[in-house]
Amino acid sequence: MGYWMWDAAEQQVIQSLTIPRAVCVLAGGTATTTAEGVTHINVSASLDNPHWNILQSPFMAKNAKTTRYSHSITVKGDVMEYTESTLLDIYGREFDHTDGDTLYRIA
Repeated sequence: MGYWMWDAAEQQVIQSLTIPRAVCVLAGGTATTTAEGVTHINVSASLDNPHWNILQSPFMAKNAKTTRYSHSITVKGDVMEYTESTLLDIYGREFDHTDGDTLYRIA
């Protein structure tokens, strides 16, 4: 589950989410719109970022640590595309869990 927020004063997009394995992510980034009306939203978080960080239980940090997260969204007219990447360190081996799709608004 998660929430998206816009901080107008800082011109920042914020995504907060909780993964039901005792992992919480607070990601931040930017939103821009081109002259053609295409909106790009990009947020990220990592263990070494003091503002956009990842909090996890001791068990997860020891056995299946989330080290980095990124999420990108592009909206053009009635089409939204997204990609998401979660970099994990599972028992000492790095694994990049990715997801993405294209969604179409149907009137």
